[in-house]
Amino acid sequence: IMKTFPIYVLLFVSAVFNSCNKNQKHPPDTVNITALLDITDPMAIFPDAESLLSIYDFPKDKNKEAFFRLTTTTDKLLNPAIELHLPPAETTKKDNQFEDPDFREKEVLAFYEEVRKSIASFNTQKLEDTTLEHSECFRSIAGELTLMKEHKTGKCLLAVYSDLAENSDLDIVYGSGLQQLLKHPDTTLKRFETTGLLPNDLSGFTVLFIYQPKDREDDQRFNTMVRLYQKMLSKRGATVIVSADNPKYIQL
Repeated sequence: IMKTFPIYVLLFVSAVFNSCNKNQKHPPDTVNITALLDITDPMAIFPDAESLLSIYDFPKDKNKEAFFRLTTTTDKLLNPAIELHLPPAETTKKDNQFEDPDFREKEVLAFYEEVRKSIASFNTQKLEDTTLEHSECFRSIAGELTLMKEHKTGKCLLAVYSDLAENSDLDIVYGSGLQQLLKHPDTTLKRFETTGLLPNDLSGFTVLFIYQPKDREDDQRFNTMVRLYQKMLSKRGATVIVSADNPKYIQL
């Protein structure tokens, strides 16, 4: 004989289930952006604060967590960096001692201002830097991706401002080295892959390459190199974007 449950019992169970679901806490969204500027050669494009800030998309969700890092590609592996962090609203609400209804908006605006100041100061300083003989492009890119991977809890963007012209013990893509690169690009690809420096899983990462070539030779070199990075990064799950200007309308 089939037993039937009173309708109020079913309604009670449903109400309890829905209440439990509402009480479940979901971790806040996190957006992690790093801008990596190559200062080994003069660059036409520098990091732009408004373009990068738009990627956080705070108007859609002011409660999210944000990381920002600004550093350089040089002839060295260890370079100074600027790092900023806006904790999620859930973490900082305890600081709102006077119950200011605009407290979070003010925190976001303060974060915006710190990013703007940092980029403006950084760009002014780097415009005065001289060119460098060597360039550690690959190791710098791999190093920044590894750092982001170590505390990845959300969406990550690495904006690479570089001609990608490697000039290290891994490869030299100038003079005869450029001709070898154009004829045998997979040789360079193999050298990079053999280092084992790139994280194996870059799902949820976006890597943006930004550069304006100076002439036809520079264009050939950059496009050959960026295709190698596209191969390496795409097979690891990353989204790769190539642009001649600062980012616009990127959604992570």
